[in-house]
Amino acid sequence: MTDCLLLTPYVQNEVGIAFVRMPKDSVHFFKNRILIIPAPAEMDAQKSGSVKWQGAMSQTAMSAEVVKFIRDHKVRLRVGGIGGLQYYVSQIKQCQLRDSDYCHQQLTVTEIYDGMIRTCWWHDTEIRAGRFNVAEVKALVAANWDNFVAGKIKQRLAKAATHTLTFADITLWAILERVTALLPEAGLRHLLHLPPQVDLGKESTIGFETYPHDDIQKLAKPIVELVADGDPPAQYMLKPKPLYFRSEKWLRWVKSQPCVCCGQQADDPHHLIGQGSGIMGGKADDLDVIPLCRQHHDELHRDPQAFEVRYGSQKELWHDFFIHSIKIGAVAEWKK
Repeated sequence: MTDCLLLTPYVQNEVGIAFVRMPKDSVHFFKNRILIIPAPAEMDAQKSGSVKWQGAMSQTAMSAEVVKFIRDHKVRLRVGGIGGLQYYVSQIKQCQLRDSDYCHQQLTVTEIYDGMIRTCWWHDTEIRAGRFNVAEVKALVAANWDNFVAGKIKQRLAKAATHTLTFADITLWAILERVTALLPEAGLRHLLHLPPQVDLGKESTIGFETYPHDDIQKLAKPIVELVADGDPPAQYMLKPKPLYFRSEKWLRWVKSQPCVCCGQQADDPHHLIGQGSGIMGGKADDLDVIPLCRQHHDELHRDPQAFEVRYGSQKELWHDFFIHSIKIGAVAEWKK
């Protein structure tokens, strides 16, 4: 619960200002920035003054497995480590140890307990002198680490800042970052609907063991693996026979993606047309495809020029989609 003020505003529209009657014990609210939002319906019957409220943007607590994962040292390093934390904390706009006694107007970042907190000059000096609440500071350091790591994961997954991370979220992030080995096994078993770990000490269990990390690594494999040849034999031929990329697996994956025009479920993988890359009696390279729903696929074939004026050129749409495929790991370089 958060201490809040429920106030009645007196608006002067002519000059664009509003007056409020401040309770006597509310001076400390105005030492830092404040957030003003409409009063929720459950406060309609409450009197003006200081109230307790859980907050409009309060988040459901993350599960213990998610918290354990984001506190892993390797996960912290993956999202930027101590350097990233320092930048995150430096963006906090007020002293995290503020109280009703005194806070200096200048802010700094205090490094302590393998982390950092945002403090004013006064509280930074108090910490260096050893005059601080150890439990409070440790809790702030842990909260800053959690918020920083969770924020970077949500940013990577294009989630809203108010979104509460779930185990499915961190699993997707771990797949994208290729750190699935850090995921807790119990959570993976639940996510993949696998039975609890059996007693491996019994002879009857031989051959029936299930390993969730193996399953998740199979799911994390890229759809297409590219192999780079630094010295292809065909380059020494006068007229080398052209080779074309063909992959049913890649086409099935493209078909499963949202349409690049409207975001609806794609109906077909569209091979680019009118680009000079086709072959007689066949379609263009299977790598030159974009996902399109039936409506936009028909629209493109009816009038390619009008389609490209409205949605952009096929090459631009393909480039954006292919880069997206690389970023999410659907296309990767083959490595031994």
